[in-house]
Amino acid sequence: MRFPTGPWVLNLEFALARTTRPAVLNEHSTTSFVVRDGRHEEFVQGLADLVMFLWQGVVDLSSVPSWDAEEAVRMSSWRRLLFIDGAGDYVALKPVIGEALAWWHEETTPEVAFAGRPAPEVNQPVIDSVSLLLCEANHVIRAVQAKAGYGRSRPRFREATLKYRRLAAGDFDSSWNDRMYAFRLELQASGWADIPTAASLASSLQHFGVLLASARVSASDPAHDFPTEIDAHPPDGRAVMLLENEGLRATVEQVAERIRNAKLP
Repeated sequence: MRFPTGPWVLNLEFALARTTRPAVLNEHSTTSFVVRDGRHEEFVQGLADLVMFLWQGVVDLSSVPSWDAEEAVRMSSWRRLLFIDGAGDYVALKPVIGEALAWWHEETTPEVAFAGRPAPEVNQPVIDSVSLLLCEANHVIRAVQAKAGYGRSRPRFREATLKYRRLAAGDFDSSWNDRMYAFRLELQASGWADIPTAASLASSLQHFGVLLASARVSASDPAHDFPTEIDAHPPDGRAVMLLENEGLRATVEQVAERIRNAKLP
């Protein structure tokens, strides 16, 4: 599946420069993103459009016609997305931005054959999305986690790898199986043949991706010890998508304002 035609495709492609560095010795690759000079507005608008596209699925599920008194339920969903806590943080929007960026990365990566759509607000304790990846002429599953925050990226990477280790150990079998069931339906609806059962077993996972969006720039690759943390297919089983932007908090606020102007009264 490729993205439906939408303005976020061009906006994000124009706004973000990507550089992929294979770490041969460490057997993983890191794709770093930076906002191009003079392209901040396109970046904000692309994020806003993409978040709205993903969140519309939440709104549609919330807006059962018999409940929808003058669109009150639909509007409540958008307000929940833009809720600000006592510390001034967009506690719902920030993680959705992370999921949106992770999905955009998967959708625009050539070796990804099909990027499963993330489901914001659906409780998946270990993954945010899954992709069908082409590896050595075979289709394999990649589990993807997205982490967005205003601190350093390294602690969030450690959090992701701990969850992946627990997934491989069987701690999240129920959640993983539910996600695989939904993923198979997505594949079938898009005309793909069903994936082999063995490829979707958590115990046989060999490909993992972590999206890290942070406001503090790392002195070194936050995933430098990925191979010691996760047993994966060498050398392409571990992917890191890294966006370090000192203005991330302001960007989240600007995305919220674009969404508010587009969707709320």
